[in-house]
Amino acid sequence: MSQVVREDIDNLNAVLTVTIAQDEYEPKFKQQLKKYRDQAQIKGFRKGKTPNSVLKKMFGKNILVEIVNEMIQEKLVGYLQEEELNLLGQPLPSDDQDEIDFDLKNLQDYIFKFDVGLAPDFEIQGLDENNSFEKHKVIPREEDITSDLENARKRMGEMIHSEDKIGEEDLVKFKAAELEGDHPKDSGVEAEFSVPVEKMTDAAKKKVLAAKVGDVFQYQLDEIEAEIDADYVKKYYLNLEDEAAEALTDLNFQLTIIDATHVEPAELNEEFFQKVFGNEEIKTEEQARAEIAKNIEQYYNNQADALLYRDFQERLLDMNDLQLPGDFLKRWILSSNENATPEGVDAEFDAFTKNLQWSLITEKIAKANDLQVSQEELMAGLKNRVMGYLQGNPGLGDEFVEMMVGRLMQDEQQVRQVQDEIMAEKLHDAIAEQVTIEPKEISADDFEAVLKEAQESAQAAQQPANNEEE
Repeated sequence: MSQVVREDIDNLNAVLTVTIAQDEYEPKFKQQLKKYRDQAQIKGFRKGKTPNSVLKKMFGKNILVEIVNEMIQEKLVGYLQEEELNLLGQPLPSDDQDEIDFDLKNLQDYIFKFDVGLAPDFEIQGLDENNSFEKHKVIPREEDITSDLENARKRMGEMIHSEDKIGEEDLVKFKAAELEGDHPKDSGVEAEFSVPVEKMTDAAKKKVLAAKVGDVFQYQLDEIEAEIDADYVKKYYLNLEDEAAEALTDLNFQLTIIDATHVEPAELNEEFFQKVFGNEEIKTEEQARAEIAKNIEQYYNNQADALLYRDFQERLLDMNDLQLPGDFLKRWILSSNENATPEGVDAEFDAFTKNLQWSLITEKIAKANDLQVSQEELMAGLKNRVMGYLQGNPGLGDEFVEMMVGRLMQDEQQVRQVQDEIMAEKLHDAIAEQVTIEPKEISADDFEAVLKEAQESAQAAQQPANNEEE
């Protein structure tokens, strides 16, 4: 009788011995051989009349191997489902597996051995109120609040054309003409481009601020802005490429100031506040600044949550030092990735095991708290992603958004990313509810330093540990 027998080597490793009985596979073999006989057209024999001896010689071993492999998979899958084994990776043929000789003249029971790696059995430590974490509460900078308010005023402001006097906040539009001597060249290069006064070199700024719209003068184009060169000028000022750009060697052009504009910031009145905040309760600058501060705090709060989740991960990994079947996992990585090398696996194995340990911990947390991502949550997450893509063009309408969501639903990678993001939020909340969170006020400058340090640390941890000899 075909069967699967488990032998535990230790708590993390086991061997599954699969016996494929002759009395079970032989009828299938004969039936499959008959199908070949009925369908095969072998030279020298009429269809359906090919002798079994010929069929066995030509196809028999391949047919038998295929049937036995299918039965192995069937028996293994059935056993693993019935026993509810929590495996890491997939079963691997044992190193001491005897070589199988599929001798059609000597059919017999076949025995196969598979090594399996078992997930550790554990109870999560650290999910209680005695485990305390700090969460940063960032105090916004007053200058950031002022900057956001001024930017909003400019967005809602009125475009003003300067005529008599050009100001330092103006955007100046030039018409450039290639010179031949002191006059514009016939059929020479001409173009229009704009440069903010604040980005001009001191010399160019002095020249422009002393001029007005309509004035004409000569100027070296690659000296208008700091840190630009001739190639930049030809490509972005004059729209020249390839041969035309190469042919132009003199960048002393005639410039005509054809326009100068700046934005007159909107007045701080109720109409402005309503347009910007969509909140009828905000009627004063003080209330507007408070609302902006709240938005900045939320921005920083999202980053503080990410740091807190990192702290959750580091602390729980430290408190739950899960043992893993290391040798088995290395074999499994090598067997499942044709590009993997023993040296590469060794170099990255610590990072791999940390990720695997965290996955085991989060799976247990998710199961204990019945955390799942519903279809509605997935669709909402995909919609938020689309809306993020459309920040620069929000007026395309709900029908377009729904179409884009439908497309993303067909992208397995996008769906998986959004599912992972939603599940991470649920895990964060589930952990936060069970431990103690202590808020810690911190300035925006100090928090950004903490954030930078965390990012650099994460980047360093992702680098393969193969630079020790350098």
